[in-house]
Amino acid sequence: MMRRTRNLAVLLGLATALTAACGSAPKSDTGGGETGAADAAALGPVVAAPTGTPLVIGYISQENTAVGSYPEALASARAAADYINKHLGGVHGRPLELSSCVTDGSVATSANCARQIASTSGVVAASSSLDFGAQGAVPVLQAAGIPRIGGIAIFPEEASSPTVFNFAGGSFAAFPAIDTFVATVQKAGRVSALTSDTSPGIASANDQIKTPLQRDLGYKDVPIVVAAPDAADLTGALTQLNASKPDAVVSSFGQACVRIMQAKKALALPFTMYHTSKCLDERVLQSAGEAAEGHRFNSETRMWNEKDDDAAIYRAAMAKYASGTTLSNYSTIAFQGIMNTYRLLNKMDEASLTPKALVEKIRTTSDEPSFLGWTYTCDPAKLAVAGQSGLCSTLEVIVEVKNGVPTTISDPIDGSKLLRL
Repeated sequence: MMRRTRNLAVLLGLATALTAACGSAPKSDTGGGETGAADAAALGPVVAAPTGTPLVIGYISQENTAVGSYPEALASARAAADYINKHLGGVHGRPLELSSCVTDGSVATSANCARQIASTSGVVAASSSLDFGAQGAVPVLQAAGIPRIGGIAIFPEEASSPTVFNFAGGSFAAFPAIDTFVATVQKAGRVSALTSDTSPGIASANDQIKTPLQRDLGYKDVPIVVAAPDAADLTGALTQLNASKPDAVVSSFGQACVRIMQAKKALALPFTMYHTSKCLDERVLQSAGEAAEGHRFNSETRMWNEKDDDAAIYRAAMAKYASGTTLSNYSTIAFQGIMNTYRLLNKMDEASLTPKALVEKIRTTSDEPSFLGWTYTCDPAKLAVAGQSGLCSTLEVIVEVKNGVPTTISDPIDGSKLLRL
């Protein structure tokens, strides 16, 4: 029981780092806004509308809550469904329909959403980008035999459930990727950590930053500096960090992205700063402005601004069907989940489009191409982390803001060897 309690504290800290509000700013003009001719062409022509009985994906959207509200994820999922129906002709000629339920991130509300999905006629799968109440939703969906496909894994149930299939490692992959990059690519001589003065924050900094760097990557000491979660000025904390002369600082202080960037710029500190993907958000980067330059982040997907077919489709679909929506880690992952589900359904026998058949299909995947990702493997015999059937991918990349643009600076990193579940 002691070990599980400790693990939950760590995961809550990671959840905070991955999801806490980092600041607010007007939506970027590029978020679901204008798109180039090449992007628009990537969608292809509008085709005849699909007909017949809809195939339904139940979508759990976390909104209207202080713990983290991400309406852009639902807007992105809807844009993906619109793209599939209007440009790809649906699934085997049948429309793909999104049935959404809003959760406030509580276990009870998410469980209610799962029950609503389970009772929906024609449902073949559920999806989500992020759900703080997943510990309530997952058991309900599992009992109903409905797969949850896509999303960020945060809690143990999302990693171990036989009917959850994540293409983003979330809490289980973010810091392992950052730690690996810091040690093996940057080859930082000294590393420190920054976190909030909360039990989950401190647990996360110790267990996901300090301990792996010492235990697995050869560092003798990794000083941790804590600051009040609501501290308006973080120059004192960053000055304290700089006293140990680190080459790199890894932050699990997700609720302070903009304040950290501003304090580092104000002090002209030389070390490289790493954040989780929550800070890799158009609103955050716009709010931080020049202070974001040089900061680094993990990303569970390829960046939305890259020059490839998936990114072009994503940008164009968001511009056409979700105009004005912020592009963020969560909106990208939502779009990815719907697209990967579509691809799986389209490969199945038209007469067997059921939740059970979909679970059986996804369990056969090995090195399957992932939309705006790399590859994923959900075959239980080939998982990156044995016994964790929900972790179909633990690949991440590191992204750096260069000349104001988030730019991928690493190959995909698999930090699964650092995991201790």
